[in-house]
Amino acid sequence: MSQKAHPTDREKHSLDNHDRSHHTAHTAGQAKKGGGGGKFTWGVPGPGDLEVPATDPKDPIYVSDEDNPAEEKKVVLAKVDGDPLAEYKAKCSSILEEYLVSEDVGEVARCLQELNQDEFLYEFVKTAVVKSLDKHDRERELASELLSALVGNIIPEHQIARGLSLVLSRVPDLSLDIPGAADLVGDFIARAVVDEVVPPAYLHQLRGESNGEKEAIARVKRLLEGKNVGERVHSIWSNGSQAVHSAKRLKKSMRTLLEEYLEDGGDVNEAEKCLRELNLPTMHFQFVKIAVTLALERKEPDRRKIAALLQAFSKSELVSTAHMLSGFKACVDRIGDLVKDISPHARTLLLDFISLSISQGYLPATFRAKAEEETSKALEWEKAATAPLVTNSASPAPVTKTT
Repeated sequence: MSQKAHPTDREKHSLDNHDRSHHTAHTAGQAKKGGGGGKFTWGVPGPGDLEVPATDPKDPIYVSDEDNPAEEKKVVLAKVDGDPLAEYKAKCSSILEEYLVSEDVGEVARCLQELNQDEFLYEFVKTAVVKSLDKHDRERELASELLSALVGNIIPEHQIARGLSLVLSRVPDLSLDIPGAADLVGDFIARAVVDEVVPPAYLHQLRGESNGEKEAIARVKRLLEGKNVGERVHSIWSNGSQAVHSAKRLKKSMRTLLEEYLEDGGDVNEAEKCLRELNLPTMHFQFVKIAVTLALERKEPDRRKIAALLQAFSKSELVSTAHMLSGFKACVDRIGDLVKDISPHARTLLLDFISLSISQGYLPATFRAKAEEETSKALEWEKAATAPLVTNSASPAPVTKTT
């Protein structure tokens, strides 16, 4: 993860004006490509956050309600001195305003793909969190569910981590307008960990420079301690969304589809019908991720049935190659959790399932070597990050707390 940039006084003023503004503009884009993020990208985040221009009536990107009647669905945003990031931020704000009304995850995914500016996705994450902070539990739940649904094929995990880190760095400014901003940001990060939006190892990378940041990080650690962590953190927004296509319901529907497929003896046609009825092709990478995870939980016969189902969906092009790769990569990235939650042998099981998938033709032959390397690094890093400190003294010495 890239190091945090320190904004100038002018930049801080611009950021404050942007984040405190509640004006949005409606926008619609033309499709530029059918997928987001590219194929099997393992890259790292780019340079630090850039300046955010203020959106006031004198600003070039400002569009008033009079200039933009409600009945007009399409609005052309003005160029902002050729600054693509400024345009992207304005469009993100519009997409998120629409989502908070419609609760349509699939539409957000389509809009982000149409924007075709994957290098700025961290800004969408930051805007999603900041926009919901001064609203209500419903909007915060919707923001959490949105990140959970989009991580992977739509928004790479490192872009979400970067976006959350930028929000964390803004806690001191956010606290000026939003009471309890530090706790709310901590709640979002804890929820992201529980929802597998960012890995648990992300917590070891958090560094608080201000009191507000340190307070938020302390909040995260408190929430993730003790028993029933998942249940407690999942209900953190008490008045959560009841969206028909919420991330939780979508994942549950996909898992139910797979379980019924196994119980019915492997009826591929019925499973295909059910997946098509969900009518969310932009979320098919989630289906692959759930299918692979379920395969690791089951015995060999069920693993082969799931592999056969993925093969059939690949041949019929119901699930694209990009979504197939993203779903498997999500499991590779989550190997630490799979080892804890499923089996100490989860890495071996996953690599064997990848080999089976390669033999059936829906994964490239090079995937296993890359997965083997990445899972090995991830487990070694996690082991080192969680290892207790060892002193060099011959005899035990009292542990002292340093600051």
